[in-house]
Amino acid sequence: MNSLIDSRKQIKQPNKSKQIVFNRTIFFHKMKHTTILKYTTIFFVFTASIFNATAQEARWGITSSLGVSDFTIPYAENMGHTLKPSYGLGVVSDFNLINHHLSARFGIRYARKGGQKDLQSWDGFRDVVVGKRTFRVSYIELPLALSVDFGKKNGFILTGGVYYGYAISGNMELQNRGGPETSQSIAFKDSFDPGENNLQMKGSDFGYIAMIGYKLDKVIIDFGVNASISTVRPDNHPVDKYEWRHTVLKMNVSYFFN
Repeated sequence: MNSLIDSRKQIKQPNKSKQIVFNRTIFFHKMKHTTILKYTTIFFVFTASIFNATAQEARWGITSSLGVSDFTIPYAENMGHTLKPSYGLGVVSDFNLINHHLSARFGIRYARKGGQKDLQSWDGFRDVVVGKRTFRVSYIELPLALSVDFGKKNGFILTGGVYYGYAISGNMELQNRGGPETSQSIAFKDSFDPGENNLQMKGSDFGYIAMIGYKLDKVIIDFGVNASISTVRPDNHPVDKYEWRHTVLKMNVSYFFN
């Protein structure tokens, strides 16, 4: 009887302190997305307020974009890939800083990005395509850029700047050859969470803007690229340690009300 009691005492109890630390880590990872978005929004709004206060003239309008997008993944450079449609819609402001030759643009927009990669498998002799993976991710983006205008009302425009994107939804569609198509939601984590599936991406996307366009009074038509500067793959991913980046080629049309 005593030996039975002793054996029960020797049963290892769960380490509650480690569990508490793990739960706190997940909590702070979730909070990190919200904190980054909050302070980034404050910074962008503050910058827009400064522009509005110092600008010789401010204009407000709507903007939309249409283009194609893809993921830049180092190990997948030799894989077959397909550009997927990308589009966006939002509001934009244009602040004239120096006599209609230098202006600042700020806005908020919805943006849809993604890409398609072949799924390959080694058959003993070579890599063969066994399916396709299609990624679609939606962001709320805050772009901030400077534009050099070569005409007061009409003329060419060169635009460069940065954007911050906050991921709001995403999924991957997997089409195996000869099998049914399946869909899986993307989990947004800054660091890999073992409690989720392996399909994880960061909840934010920071990148650059480079555009060339033409201004026709209240209308601006731009062509160019938006691309990630930092990887959108979570840190410490146990399976995929490569960097993933968005690349979007697009046409942008903005209309100003004043």
